[in-house]
Amino acid sequence: MRPNKKIRKSASRFRSEAGFTLVELITIISVLGLLTSMLIVYGRSSGKQIVLFREQAKIIGVLAQAKSLAIQAKIAAEGTPCAYGVSFLASENKYILFKDLNADCSFSDKRYSGAGETVSEYSLDPLVQFQNLVVTDVAFVPPNPDVVISPTQDETTIEVIPKAGGNVVKVKINSAGQITAQ
Repeated sequence: MRPNKKIRKSASRFRSEAGFTLVELITIISVLGLLTSMLIVYGRSSGKQIVLFREQAKIIGVLAQAKSLAIQAKIAAEGTPCAYGVSFLASENKYILFKDLNADCSFSDKRYSGAGETVSEYSLDPLVQFQNLVVTDVAFVPPNPDVVISPTQDETTIEVIPKAGGNVVKVKINSAGQITAQ
């Protein structure tokens, strides 16, 4: 038997229509390019957020460490620091965990006075910086610990922002010693 003429035409037409047209390929490539560019932009912005939250957590951790050291200290012991605290140096984008050393704690200023008082030094990530930083020192005086914020205020906020601009993360400290992230 010979195949029908209609069947032969249909089979040859199917072979010629197999595959994608140039317009379909260009459309697919354009959509993939658009999705890829959106993914890259989203990835970069989420990277900034990760850096911000990491720096916020480091600042909270250092403040909590100073508070913990002050709670553990026995003020009567000789050589015991008058306070533990954190000094913020906005111009250098760093902060320092310090112990306030003074022979007589009743005359101590509860502030960072130089390298002799440094316990640890921390630098902010190069992608971020302090913003509107009013506070210079936060000190925790043993054994309660009482909180001394310099310059004197009831509470302060430390703001960190990306250098390229964007969202701000905040760390708030009040005179009762409560440290919160905002």
